[in-house]
Amino acid sequence: MMLLDRARDASVSGVRVDIDELWRELSGVLKDVRGAADRCEVHGLRFVHHPSSRDFRDATPETMALHRLVVGAQRAVGLLAELQPWATNREQMLSSGRVEATYREAEDARRSLLGVLWERMESLQERAAAR
Repeated sequence: MMLLDRARDASVSGVRVDIDELWRELSGVLKDVRGAADRCEVHGLRFVHHPSSRDFRDATPETMALHRLVVGAQRAVGLLAELQPWATNREQMLSSGRVEATYREAEDARRSLLGVLWERMESLQERAAAR
């Protein structure tokens, strides 16, 4: 989210953002997130998160939360790419409501994922304590 926050803040301030670099950074972050998700499987968390995994029937709450976060982040960068070429600060300011709503959606998805992971961690701790 810090990556998206920096990009949003720059854009709202009228500073141009290198969209290609932002996509590269986001791709790296998402790769790290996917790697972390894979490492969670040892604890019973199974994320269906690869682009080829489009079937969400019987998806776990953690899968849905991660999916919402990835889609929200991609949508936020896509919107930034769409709006950035606008010439004037006035036009950028007029679009700031859409930008804020999109970033809020991504932030809500991040909180949702953290909530799901927190619940899972508590469940694992309770199970370990019961042994």
